[in-house]
Amino acid sequence: MTIYTKYLRRGEYISYTAKVVEQEYGISKDDFNKEFAPFNSIIRRDITVFFEYPYVDKFYRDSYYTYFSTKHTAYKRNSIRLSFFTKGVDDSYFRDKDKKGKLQQAFLGFITIRPTKRGLIGRSLISPKLYRHNNFVTCLTSFSTLINGVKLSIDAFPYCSQDTETISCAETTLLNTMEYFGSKYPEYSPVLPSKIIRLLSSRASERQLPSSGLSIDDISFVLKDLGFSPKLYSKSVLDNDNLFKKILDIYIESGIPIIGAIENDNLGHAVIFVGREELFKDGQLDDEFDNHDFNFSNIIEKYVLIDDNYPPYTLADYTNITSHYTDESFANCELTSFVVPLYPKIYVDAELALKFFEQLETYILSDDENYCTRLFLASSRSVKNSISYYEDLNHKIKDLIIETAMPKFVWVIEILDKESYNNKQIKGLIIIDATETNLDINDHLLFFIFDNSLIIFGKDKILSKELEMNIFPIFANNLKGRHNLWNNY
Repeated sequence: MTIYTKYLRRGEYISYTAKVVEQEYGISKDDFNKEFAPFNSIIRRDITVFFEYPYVDKFYRDSYYTYFSTKHTAYKRNSIRLSFFTKGVDDSYFRDKDKKGKLQQAFLGFITIRPTKRGLIGRSLISPKLYRHNNFVTCLTSFSTLINGVKLSIDAFPYCSQDTETISCAETTLLNTMEYFGSKYPEYSPVLPSKIIRLLSSRASERQLPSSGLSIDDISFVLKDLGFSPKLYSKSVLDNDNLFKKILDIYIESGIPIIGAIENDNLGHAVIFVGREELFKDGQLDDEFDNHDFNFSNIIEKYVLIDDNYPPYTLADYTNITSHYTDESFANCELTSFVVPLYPKIYVDAELALKFFEQLETYILSDDENYCTRLFLASSRSVKNSISYYEDLNHKIKDLIIETAMPKFVWVIEILDKESYNNKQIKGLIIIDATETNLDINDHLLFFIFDNSLIIFGKDKILSKELEMNIFPIFANNLKGRHNLWNNY
């Protein structure tokens, strides 16, 4: 079988793909155009598209052999792939070694089209740089793919729409979440739709295909079987909407993808929270900042969602989580619960970390000081790596911190003011043990540095030093974006 390829301009790739979809899949051009329209409307205009068919989408191919091949109606088993590049890429870039770097720089990701009657968009990896507007920060990780014989990499969060038969919104959240973690960390592996069915077979009291969806408890169960120690939060159980949102924001700031259940009186839907909007214009605090009570767990309004009914990185308002929907059946939905895929050895969850944070904030910061604070979960390896390469930091402080024994994961509190925030720096740093469950805050503290004082809390002794305070860099974490505090991709 020969793979057919073609280079297409921005203005012709839709009509050309629609024609092939109709010829090969028997799906009308109007149906294709209607489903692809939300993507096409937000994609930047200066692009070249590389078309290829047939292409093996591993998610769809698994669903094909599990389900679609058993139906009376014949379904094709191959997909179409559209790869996006900045304008000017042509055949010569794929066969000229000297142009490999430019080709990699021009690559913006790919979208697959599968031969299903509903949910045509298959497994896709799209960089936010493909969009005309991307003023947000989000979880991204690197993926490698082969296009026209050349290995290229892309930073993206995985995306797949639901075909409504083998995978519903709940299954797509699991597929996309596991592909993200499987690519980023060696402890985890991507999964296929058939594996999710197998994992849930012991809980199922009726047939699993066609899919009728999963509950948030089912999603948490699968995550637990796949190596996580998930934590489930329910608004009704907490009975405190402000606390519920603060916990959500803390995990968002930690760069952890969160699977959320949104509901109204008529339906339920699952999405992945993967980031947030830029908080301030051009990432800068304005002159109105004068309140020390500002922190990152009480000001986020819009979140970045992976919602399989819309293109990836859709922005949604917390107070009206489905405001981007035109379908009135989604009106008045709200986030009712969410599950966080935590590493098994993280015993201090965000709710407990927040309690410690509030105790320390009251103790350290006086009412007349204009500071803001940021609480998040991070690996100690990442924290130490960030500190070790920061040239402006006092070397004595740097060595003391790096030589401090820490668990694999820690809770981090950064103290900032307007000037340090705008310079991508912090004024103080507190590290809390994420594996200690005793309620005494003194058992959790590893060290803090603030106002020219460094205190390290050891098992047998406390080391206190007065050192000239240098400003630290704001920690990079997992969130990436166009103008964000930490990374420019």
